[in-house]
Amino acid sequence: MAQRNSRGTYAVIETHDFAEDWSRGVDEGWINPMADPLMLGAIKQALERAPWGPPTADGWADNIRAINFPMSARNPFGRLRILYEVVEDDREVRLLGVNLIG
Repeated sequence: MAQRNSRGTYAVIETHDFAEDWSRGVDEGWINPMADPLMLGAIKQALERAPWGPPTADGWADNIRAINFPMSARNPFGRLRILYEVVEDDREVRLLGVNLIG
């Protein structure tokens, strides 16, 4: 878990469901345990500063967003999608899950 930053940024928190998805992805081979944590770190840094950047999807609440990144140990053309919610009152970004797409 991340601590709230006093510089006006958002705390990025990995939920239990996100951690389970990540572990499953490593076990199944669609998350690269060497490269993907580095990409996740960069995504977290970006979300700390600007969590509202990615657009919402049809049917999702306004505070639910997804961000994709092109890293996959099993399929170099696949992408991972991280689903997250922005909790403005708490200045938190909660990572909800990660899944393999396309």
